[in-house]
Amino acid sequence: MSLSSGAKSDSSEALRRIVGHIRSAVEEEKQLLAASDFDAFDRVIARKDQLAIELARHAQRIGADPIDQEVRELLNDAAQALNSNAMLLRHHIEAVSEVAGLISNILANANSDGTYTGNVARRGPRP
Repeated sequence: MSLSSGAKSDSSEALRRIVGHIRSAVEEEKQLLAASDFDAFDRVIARKDQLAIELARHAQRIGADPIDQEVRELLNDAAQALNSNAMLLRHHIEAVSEVAGLISNILANANSDGTYTGNVARRGPRP
């Protein structure tokens, strides 16, 4: 399906609007990551999910019609921002995983020396 010149202009404007909203959501997500404010993440994720649906629907409407250079640059910019945030999220997940591993090791070591077992009450503390 090929769009007329006026429809292409409207389509480009709609795409600019969607990409602008995506960029705004990604910037908000970046600020939340920097501040470690994870309480607001559900709202941002829901917003990004909705925008992804809008973008997919719009892409279906325009089909294989070419997009103008400005919109292409906006899409590339949004993709780079998303990749940057994905890297920040991976770092947070790795840090949480590392802390969880340390806690597991501490608990395993604490259990292995008999500190948290019934044996301490029977035999008394270790010298």
